[in-house]
Amino acid sequence: FLPVTSFVAPLEAGRALDSPCHALRWVSLLGTEPATVVSEGVVTEPRWHTFPALWAKGRATLEEKALLLTSLLLGFSLDAWCCLGTDVSGLPHAWVVIRSRGDASLPADVVCWDPKLGARIPADDPRYLSTYTSVDTLFNHRYLFVCHSSSVARTVFDLRDTRCWLTVPLDPSATSGARFSDAASPESLRLYSSRHNS
Repeated sequence: FLPVTSFVAPLEAGRALDSPCHALRWVSLLGTEPATVVSEGVVTEPRWHTFPALWAKGRATLEEKALLLTSLLLGFSLDAWCCLGTDVSGLPHAWVVIRSRGDASLPADVVCWDPKLGARIPADDPRYLSTYTSVDTLFNHRYLFVCHSSSVARTVFDLRDTRCWLTVPLDPSATSGARFSDAASPESLRLYSSRHNS
């Protein structure tokens, strides 16, 4: 098993995608497949595929779409976080959270990029409360946080706020014993190199 942070890596789209909005549109157009498959009465465990496998299949689970969108938005130098939680129906859901001012972001500075809906929903918009019911986990290529807020209405996106967020320590052996800083990156966890080989 790999830590969830290993499924996210900044991807630079180059000329293929002109803007973050184009990335959202492109990811939302990928075919969607169910996260679990029931075959002959047996339910398979959910699993995430690598990005090349997604492109080869031409479809992805909602979680895989959120991972891909997070990676693309990180490539545009945005403060992107993959978010796992539940939707208004109580079903598992995945989306991307963008904080324009980092930990100092107010609800007006936080936007949810939803690959299922192909829409951007600001956290101060009434649609935010009518789309999501819980935020369970937030992660990117460097950090993993668990939310212990009872509802999205009570969730703040200041990840230093211990009343809402619990930092999950990553296994030191998986990170080569390095403590992450904003300038460091967990190269040992990457599935893909962020550098282009020419």
